This record gives sequence, structure tokens and C-alpha cells, in this order.
Amino acid sequence: MKLKTRIFLASTAGGLMALAGTAALAAAAVTPTVTATVQNSSNVNITSALVGSSVHAAVTVASSSAPASPTGTVDFNLYANQTCTGSPLAQTGVALVNGSASSSNTILTAAGLSYKVHYSGQTDLYTEADSTCASIQAAQVAPAISLSLSNNNVQAGSFVYGIPNLTGETATASGTLQYNVYSNNTCSTLTLNAGQKAVTNGSTPNSDSFQFNTPGTYYWRVAYSGDLNNTATTSVCGTVLTVVATSTPPLPPTGAGTISGTVFNDLNRDRDQDAGEPGISGVTIRLQQKATTTARWWKESKKYRKLIIATTTTDSNGNYSFANLGAGTYVVEQKELEGWKQRSSDRRRVVLDSTHTSADVDFANVEKKDKDKDDKDKEHEGKGKDKDDDWHDNGKHRGWERFIGNLNILNFDGWIRWNR
Repeated sequence: MKLKTRIFLASTAGGLMALAGTAALAAAAVTPTVTATVQNSSNVNITSALVGSSVHAAVTVASSSAPASPTGTVDFNLYANQTCTGSPLAQTGVALVNGSASSSNTILTAAGLSYKVHYSGQTDLYTEADSTCASIQAAQVAPAISLSLSNNNVQAGSFVYGIPNLTGETATASGTLQYNVYSNNTCSTLTLNAGQKAVTNGSTPNSDSFQFNTPGTYYWRVAYSGDLNNTATTSVCGTVLTVVATSTPPLPPTGAGTISGTVFNDLNRDRDQDAGEPGISGVTIRLQQKATTTARWWKESKKYRKLIIATTTTDSNGNYSFANLGAGTYVVEQKELEGWKQRSSDRRRVVLDSTHTSADVDFANVEKKDKDKDDKDKEHEGKGKDKDDDWHDNGKHRGWERFIGNLNILNFDGWIRWNR
């Protein structure tokens, strides 16, 4: 409080008399109200947001007993928690405009954030003041997941895989899917681990494909791990697989063997999946038990179809997998895809044994155009051979396709007509 003293001199008949008076002429400064909130990028007050969201603090300094809006500056103190404790990151000297100011933007972390704002005051009008703690917590969405099977009723020896359906997740959802198969309807007795798959940007791969040789009832379940923005969730224990006995001899025992690969768009036609060449989803892949057959590679024969023991489809990234395979000889076949032309052989022979328990078999495809360019095919097909050194033909001889000599031809139950 400032005090001012004035001295008055008065003249009376008795002489001069001095009067001294002291008056408190200045009023006390007002303490304003400092209100801090957390806002999103649209300047809307919020108390929760997804991890990675851009947020900032907003402050208003006001008083109902002062004659004018406060001026001066504020300091924003940012804390890496929701309690305004610890050492803050300070942004100082931000000027008030009509009694308001905003901090710079920051990114919300999983631990949440909080702000406390200090007002520096205004001479003769407003004292210094602080806001209360304004906090924001990281929120998660709650997705749901369900599971279906490639086939719910099969004969012993058949392969089955799980197909997930994750809904309500964020567009950038990550985490994992764990597939399990149980022998009871409460999903407490684990029979089989059907694989763990990574979730990328909400894309949910199918489970591994497994062979079921023992008749019975099996209960499938999938569990999503969740991530910073998505809560964990598990499907109900209600996806039922029924395996019935078959009169045909059982298939070889299952083992640790795996055959997997990718069906991809071979943009440069070199039959290798290079960077930037995407996978093709929804392509049917068939697994055959043996490669020994008299059927020609390029012919769909009844004898070959009888050897098919499992079927699967490629996921959103073009990947497929057959797991739990025993030692033996297999043929992996890609079913022809409408609108596409196969660049690699459509059937590939694989041998699994104790030293070779896994194999990677990819299939290259190119989109068909109005007119196939035979010159381009000729350049890459290597004069009648594909990359795997198997004869690749469409049933018609073209000028650049060379003849093959020194072949033994076995004729079991048909006839041969020779043309010169």
C-alpha cells in the first residue's frame, strides 16, 4: 500500500499552526482467478484422448472486481503425469490477449499429461496467481473379436484354420492374435496352440492350418492382446469344430513341419518378390499329399484332385501357411486367379524330413492386360524353362520353345498318337 502525506499551513490570530495528515489513498491489488484446461487440436476442452493425440493447455485470467481485463504474461508448466508433480517442462512469458493464452502443442503419452499455469500479475491491478492442476488421461477404445473356421464339420485327416474378425479397433491397431484349440466347452483344457500372429494397422491374419486326425469335438478361441489405444479382448468359447471318423486310412502322423509362402504381384516379372511388390489376398492354396502322379503339370486331373489334403486362402498380405505337417512329400498348388496370369509354376514339390522341417513357397502373378506380350514372356521364361527348372507350357508349342530330348514316357492305361 502506498501512503501519501500532505502538510497544510493555516494562519490564525494566534500565529501559524501546522497540521499534518496521513491518508491511505491507494486501494489494494486484486487476486484474479486463473483457469487452466487441456484442449485438442480443435481447441475443445478434453479430459481424455488416444495416445499420440496432439494436445495443449489453454488459460483464462479474470476477475469480477477489477475494472479491466488482465494483461501481462503466463508460464505454462507441463508434467509427464496426471498429478502436476515432479519437474515440469516450462514454457515461460506467454502474453495474455484479452485475458487468455495457449501453450504450444504436445503429444499425449500413455501415462497422460497435466498442466499448471502461473500468472505474473499486473502492477497496481492484479497480483500473481496460479491455476489448479489440469490433467488429461490416455484413453483406449474397446474393440470386439469373433472367430469362424474354414470348415466346422470335417473328416479325420482334414486341415482347418481360424478366421478372425476384429471390429471397433483404431486404424493403426497393432498387437498380436493368439489362437488356441481346446477339448472342452469352457476352453480350459488346451489341446493345440494354433499360432500367434501379428496385427498391423488393423489387419488380422488367419491362424495356422492344422490337421485333425482324431475324431471329436474341438473348441476354438482367439485372444487379441490390445495395444496402447485398444483394449485386449477374447472371443467367446463357442467356435466348434466337429471331426468325424472316416473309412479311408488315416493320413500320416502330424509333426513339426511347416509350409508357408506368399502370393504376390510380380510387377517387374522376375518371379521374385521385390520391395514394393504387394501380396495378393484371397487366393486359394491347396496342399497335396504326394508329388508322384502321372498327370501332367498343366492338366487338372481327377487323380491329382484326390490327393488334396488341405486348402487355405491367403491373408490380407498375401501370406498363407500349412503347419503341423509330418515328414513326407507334398505338392503346394496355387489355384488360378481370375484376371491374373501366373508367372511361376502353379505347383511346387516340397519334401519335409527331420533335417528340413519348413519350406517357403512363393507364387508370382501378374495382372492380365488386353493383350499378353509374348515377347515379354519369352524374355523371362528362359526359352521354355521356369526358375525352378520345370518344363512350363500352356499346351501349345511356340517357335521359341525348344524341344526336350532323352525322356522316358510311361503309358499305363491309354494310347499315344504320334504326329510328324
